Amino acid sequence: MPGEIGCEDAISALSHHLKVLREAGLVRVSPEGSRRRHELRDEELESRYPGVLSSIIAASRSA
Repeated sequence: MPGEIGCEDAISALSHHLKVLREAGLVRVSPEGSRRRHELRDEELESRYPGVLSSIIAASRSA
Protein backbone atom coordinates (compact mmCIF):
# COMPACT_ATOMS: atom_id res chain seq x y z
CA MET A 1 0.00 0.00 0.00
CA PRO A 2 1.44 3.46 -0.89
CA GLY A 3 2.85 5.33 2.06
CA GLU A 4 3.06 2.31 4.33
CA ILE A 5 5.88 2.26 6.81
CA GLY A 6 8.15 -0.71 6.32
CA CYS A 7 9.41 -1.55 9.77
CA GLU A 8 12.07 -4.05 10.69
CA ASP A 9 12.32 -2.67 14.24
CA ALA A 10 10.29 -3.87 17.17
CA ILE A 11 6.65 -2.78 17.24
CA SER A 12 7.29 -1.01 20.55
CA ALA A 13 9.99 1.15 18.91
CA LEU A 14 7.67 2.03 16.02
CA SER A 15 4.87 2.87 18.46
CA HIS A 16 7.21 5.12 20.41
CA HIS A 17 8.36 7.00 17.29
CA LEU A 18 4.79 7.47 16.05
CA LYS A 19 3.78 8.77 19.50
CA VAL A 20 6.60 11.33 19.43
CA LEU A 21 5.57 12.49 15.93
CA ARG A 22 1.91 12.68 16.98
CA GLU A 23 2.67 14.65 20.15
CA ALA A 24 4.86 17.03 18.13
CA GLY A 25 1.91 17.69 15.83
CA LEU A 26 3.67 16.31 12.76
CA VAL A 27 1.16 13.54 12.05
CA ARG A 28 -2.58 13.08 12.47
CA VAL A 29 -4.15 9.75 13.34
CA SER A 30 -7.48 8.43 12.11
CA PRO A 31 -8.98 5.03 12.90
CA GLU A 32 -9.58 2.60 10.04
CA GLY A 33 -11.27 -0.49 11.38
CA SER A 34 -8.85 -2.24 13.73
CA ARG A 35 -5.91 -0.17 12.44
CA ARG A 36 -4.89 3.47 12.73
CA ARG A 37 -3.80 5.61 9.82
CA HIS A 38 -0.95 8.07 10.45
CA GLU A 39 -0.76 10.94 7.98
CA LEU A 40 1.80 13.70 7.69
CA ARG A 41 0.22 17.08 8.39
CA ASP A 42 1.95 18.57 5.36
CA GLU A 43 -0.34 21.60 4.87
CA GLU A 44 0.11 22.70 8.47
CA LEU A 45 3.85 22.13 8.33
CA GLU A 46 4.20 24.06 5.08
CA SER A 47 2.28 27.01 6.52
CA ARG A 48 4.42 27.05 9.69
CA TYR A 49 7.77 26.26 8.07
CA PRO A 50 7.65 27.12 4.36
CA GLY A 51 9.98 24.97 2.27
CA VAL A 52 11.13 22.64 5.02
CA LEU A 53 9.41 19.51 3.66
CA SER A 54 10.67 20.04 0.12
CA SER A 55 14.19 20.54 1.52
CA ILE A 56 14.00 17.30 3.51
CA ILE A 57 12.67 15.36 0.52
CA ALA A 58 15.33 16.79 -1.78
CA ALA A 59 18.08 15.93 0.72
CA SER A 60 16.82 12.37 1.13
CA ARG A 61 16.81 11.83 -2.63
CA SER A 62 20.39 13.03 -3.03
CA ALA A 63 21.68 10.86 -0.17
